[in-house]
Amino acid sequence: MAVSDEDIQRIAVLNPGDAGRRWLCRVRGLPGPWVAEDRVEAFWDAGDWEVFRARRARFGALRSPFVVDVVDVESTSVTLERWVTGAALMATARAPLDPKAAVRIGSQVATGLALIHQAGLRCQWLSPWDIVLSPLGVARVTAVAKAPIPARQGLVHRELDAPPGNPAWVSPEVLRSGHAVPASDVFALGAILYLTLAGEAPFAADTAIAQMMRTLSEEPAPLTQPGVPGPVNRLVLDMLSKEPAARPTARRVADTLAAECGGAVPVGLGSTVSDALEQLRSAVGAGDFALVAALLELRPELTREPTVRAYVV
Repeated sequence: MAVSDEDIQRIAVLNPGDAGRRWLCRVRGLPGPWVAEDRVEAFWDAGDWEVFRARRARFGALRSPFVVDVVDVESTSVTLERWVTGAALMATARAPLDPKAAVRIGSQVATGLALIHQAGLRCQWLSPWDIVLSPLGVARVTAVAKAPIPARQGLVHRELDAPPGNPAWVSPEVLRSGHAVPASDVFALGAILYLTLAGEAPFAADTAIAQMMRTLSEEPAPLTQPGVPGPVNRLVLDMLSKEPAARPTARRVADTLAAECGGAVPVGLGSTVSDALEQLRSAVGAGDFALVAALLELRPELTREPTVRAYVV
């Protein structure tokens, strides 16, 4: 059920969004803090707003520990997503991560993308700023309902220039035409995976224009960092293929990466009930009840333990 704009209490300004101001909010009748963005799209027409709201409502039907919760709002121009506690991946990926940790993050994001694509949706502008690592070690895709379906003239340049404004994650087909497809999300994830494993973007350059030219004309160098499995190296290079049809699907990416890291379920849940209980308590304290529920669904054996069951209930 949609909430009205009157149900949203804006507490504090977070930062300018892609096309509007972002607020930390409370929402009447919904637990936990939320993030609202008051969107201003001067180049959209009425049909664009209708498509945008329908797309946002479809995101609201997704339930995954790897995709942020979205709530439909009766006001067409407001997006409302659950606040995710944790640091953006970009804050931790400027140096190479441990390969197993990087692969697990990629597996989680790819699992979320596969569900998004299965629902007939796409992220469109996925970047390391849009992946938040929660205290339980779960990577969650945020800002999923922010971009329109229609490709308007000037959209790509406006998006690329807007904060965080980095073309490093943008696929060749989007650079050429502004038209994003599900395979464009796979390219973006491939570039993000490359960053976490190599410590730099695959087409890094001194200027945005030079970066775009490298994306359009050059092939990425193979990953040479110690500990990167051969199948992961090949997979990342396939994800960065120039042609969308040559890239693997998000589901195949998720399955391949899960096989390399032992599964998308984070090791951070702990191997004992007491470890898991302590980490669940942290999530409950952060007000992220949707993540608690999703993680318990991933690890159903925990709900059979009386201590955990009594605490969560």
